[in-house]
Amino acid sequence: MFSVTSERWNSFDFSEPLLIDDFNVLNARPKVTSDLAGFIKPFSYEVWALVMLCSLVVMLSTALILKGNDSLFSKTGRNDQLEWGRSMRRAASWVWCVLMAQGEPWEPRGRSVRVVAGLWLVAAFLLGIVYRSNLKAMLIVRRVTLPFDSLEELVQSRLQCRPIKEHHISRIEKRGHASFPSCHPILHRKLDTQSNYCHNSSAAMRDTR
Repeated sequence: MFSVTSERWNSFDFSEPLLIDDFNVLNARPKVTSDLAGFIKPFSYEVWALVMLCSLVVMLSTALILKGNDSLFSKTGRNDQLEWGRSMRRAASWVWCVLMAQGEPWEPRGRSVRVVAGLWLVAAFLLGIVYRSNLKAMLIVRRVTLPFDSLEELVQSRLQCRPIKEHHISRIEKRGHASFPSCHPILHRKLDTQSNYCHNSSAAMRDTR
């Protein structure tokens, strides 16, 4: 087993590599930065969309029930648009305040309205507990995202490669890419395009079979 260097490449005929056993990449330690979108990350986008859909359904259901009760027990000759607008405002305010765990002076009256309100209270209570738990876990256990985890991700990232001094890759780069072995296409492409990027890192690969 021999690592491929420019001298060995010119002297021996290496076969195609079957396995890259190990490689070393040095990069600046990533730092934890502030994230303004962290308050929406406890839930996925699908869950947020489902919450908004449920809120609209509960709001419309409550407004329809209130409108039906007002039409049933109100006097004749009242404006239907005013009653519908009042029912919508009351239902929207109550649904939003319950979801945000805020107080609302209006109390639902009637058996149908109370059934819908009770279901929404339970759902909002469970959503609030899960949201606060996930947010607290994100604040306690911070995750640092690594810029790359493989040579393929290093090639695709906008990171500049700087080979370690006196390493065979550094000597190959000084002599020119013409002597670079074809069995290292990943690092070859990275060295060819390193002038287009603006970050410092160090890369080396050894123990190639």
